[in-house]
Amino acid sequence: MKNKIIKRIIIILGILVGVAGLTMVSVQTTSRVIENMKAKKMEKAKEKKIREEKEADQERKKIALWVVQHFSGKEPIKNIKVGRVNTNGIFGSAGKSTSLIINNKNGNRLEGIKLDEDGVPNGSYIWFDGFRYTYHEKKDSRVTLKGVKVEKWKNN
Repeated sequence: MKNKIIKRIIIILGILVGVAGLTMVSVQTTSRVIENMKAKKMEKAKEKKIREEKEADQERKKIALWVVQHFSGKEPIKNIKVGRVNTNGIFGSAGKSTSLIINNKNGNRLEGIKLDEDGVPNGSYIWFDGFRYTYHEKKDSRVTLKGVKVEKWKNN
């Protein structure tokens, strides 16, 4: 009788140890799965940010190319800082616009530059007194961005 009780206790303890062990393994596995999911989510967010930054860089270059092909002045354009592209109206119903500054001089600033669907300025903008460049309706396709530094302008 004593042996039967001892055997039952040992069996019950064995079952409890087994269940506890499986529970620990299950918790550890779940933790790893959650960590992997978080890591994948972070990686996707990082990739999205990189992709968006590349797209924004291309957008800035389109705008800068429009500037060098449509403006001329006594001082050559060596630096163009392009601001954030703003979506205007409800869900972009009023289009997009941006601002820029030429050669790091506040007087050489254009605001409210309207962009078409392709992200290229359409010739509508606001300039300030002291703006030292002349706008040409006809673009000079021979001019490129070679020698022009295009940067992100954190104006807004």
